[in-house]
Amino acid sequence: VGNDCTLLHHVTLGGSGKDTGKRHPTLGDGVLVGAGATLLGPINVGDGARIGAGSLVLTDIPAGRTAVGVPAKILGGEVSTAPAAEMMDQTGYINDYEGTYMI
Repeated sequence: VGNDCTLLHHVTLGGSGKDTGKRHPTLGDGVLVGAGATLLGPINVGDGARIGAGSLVLTDIPAGRTAVGVPAKILGGEVSTAPAAEMMDQTGYINDYEGTYMI
């Protein structure tokens, strides 16, 4: 597991029983793995990749891409370079109110 990764609850990083040598997933830096996701076997998840909640990942995921589903498929669209912690920040809107509605 690389630096600055976020693994939400009930994530499985499982080894395969068929391979010898490397049997478990490798996560790059800044990877976000959603709740309940399962990553199995000697796969590589690139830097800044995102795995959707409940997804089953059995193949490599390129850097900056998003994969979702069972089995996981890579979504199209732009490659994100935002760190996982920044993507998940839900407090940024607070500064927009300037205290007008603060209780």
